[in-house]
Amino acid sequence: MSYISNAIEELLVKNNMSAAGLSRVSGINEASISRFRNGEQVRVSSEDLVRIASGFCPSPNAVSMAETHAYLLRARLQDECVGPGAKLISIVVTSGTRTSASCEAAQVPRPVLPPRDQQNLDLITSHITKSHLVRDFVQSVANLCRGIHCSKVQAGQRS
Repeated sequence: MSYISNAIEELLVKNNMSAAGLSRVSGINEASISRFRNGEQVRVSSEDLVRIASGFCPSPNAVSMAETHAYLLRARLQDECVGPGAKLISIVVTSGTRTSASCEAAQVPRPVLPPRDQQNLDLITSHITKSHLVRDFVQSVANLCRGIHCSKVQAGQRS
């Protein structure tokens, strides 16, 4: 997965929209939308980025369109930041009086996993509703993660 694929997926969910619906309103063919969503094609042209943003904001609300476009552009730029100097780059999106740093929790794309880990996660996701064994295993791992998170939070509160 990539930042742009995660951003598009999150916007689809947030707007209760299907990929076919996005294709219809943006004018980008479904195959391209699918490649963007699956991370097969990370490079999204500037024109397509604007068309995708306008697909999520069909009403003439300029602020919403600008924020959506900036969110997608930020994700695309994050995909392009690779190599040894990538950690030195910061991408900040301003939104009215707020910046992306101040509202990062609401707009941070899901982490980009290594391809093999993403394939494993996708496999688990496809079977979690079909098998109680997979569901029970995932629940056990989630409880373990919650325990780790809670112990870190409690340790931070004691300091």
